[in-house]
Amino acid sequence: MYELNHILNNTYYFSGPTKIGLYRLNDTDVCIIDTGIEERVGKRILKTINENGWSLKFIINTHAHADHVGGNAYIQGETGCKIFANTIEACFTEHPFLNSCFVYGAYSPKELRKKFMLAQKSIVTPIADAKLPEGFEIIDLSGHSSQMIGVRTPDDVLFLADSIVSREIIEKYTVTYIFNVEQYIATLERVKKMSARLFVPAHADVCEDISALAEHNIKVTNGIAETILSMCEKPISFENLLKKVFEKYSLRLDHEQYALIGGTVKSYLTYLSDKELLENRFEDGVLLFFKV
Repeated sequence: MYELNHILNNTYYFSGPTKIGLYRLNDTDVCIIDTGIEERVGKRILKTINENGWSLKFIINTHAHADHVGGNAYIQGETGCKIFANTIEACFTEHPFLNSCFVYGAYSPKELRKKFMLAQKSIVTPIADAKLPEGFEIIDLSGHSSQMIGVRTPDDVLFLADSIVSREIIEKYTVTYIFNVEQYIATLERVKKMSARLFVPAHADVCEDISALAEHNIKVTNGIAETILSMCEKPISFENLLKKVFEKYSLRLDHEQYALIGGTVKSYLTYLSDKELLENRFEDGVLLFFKV
């Protein structure tokens, strides 16, 4: 796991549950895109870089989720390299306890203060202040996370972060975390039309054509929205709705999934309400959602 794979010209990626990009800036210098979920992954990345006689110049974080920034602290501590990310994502990376608090809605319980939610903090510079080498392009991919970005390398290889997931992940889980459903769908619509020599999603195979997978993700997302709307035919509380979602998609219930899927269901409720397909009211001290 986390073997270095050559993609095209100067562009590489480390294989693993979350793909990590690497670009050779010249014969001796490299940069990387994300750092994996924990220090162990950071050590593996840096070991490979050192074995190749390269020097790490900077890191670009696509977003602040722990499986993308978990190796930051170790790598930055060893190299002193700069880390770049969008402003909100940078804040969450510098103050990682905010991630678990954000999905929980308050200071999070100990069950959420684990590596999947709680990376070690690192120092991050807003990417707007970065002077990236010529040929790099930063692309807005917001939706899964507030200010998530994609990175196009000078080789025209596009790293898509978590804007899209594989058919296998969809088949296994169906419901995956989304911060803003409307933005997420809009991003997928844009991704569907994008061109690149190769695409590298963080959680799907490297491919030459992303359009079919993007369309499948759109279809599934719209299907989940329709299912949640149908569950609101009669007024229903959030907790009862969440129970129905877990049952419908056979999801494992634990603290992490309760927070992540719960947050995602709230995002769908906002999406449906903004489209004026859903309303809510308080009744006997309970907030109820119902289809218009």
